Amino acid sequence: MYHNNQIKAYDKIDNIYSDDILLLLESICKKSSIELVLLGTGKSLKKIPLDLKKFFLDNNKNYEVMNSHSAYNTHNILLSEKRNFISIIKLF
Repeated sequence: MYHNNQIKAYDKIDNIYSDDILLLLESICKKSSIELVLLGTGKSLKKIPLDLKKFFLDNNKNYEVMNSHSAYNTHNILLSEKRNFISIIKLF
């Protein structure tokens, strides 16, 4: 997870939508003025859980879901634009 110029790594996470990660994500989103949440789901695209989608919509948070390769590229673009965002990208 990337937020506030810090990277938090989780070892052996098979699902980026795990409860631990989602609780941390929701906590950060409620406390920060995040422009975008970027989700990289691994080699293939995985749909966002409905409860997380509802959370983003209820809290007016923009989000993008894509495969991890695309998410890495988007992450770098957002960094160069100095955008305020969170990225959660599953490593292959």
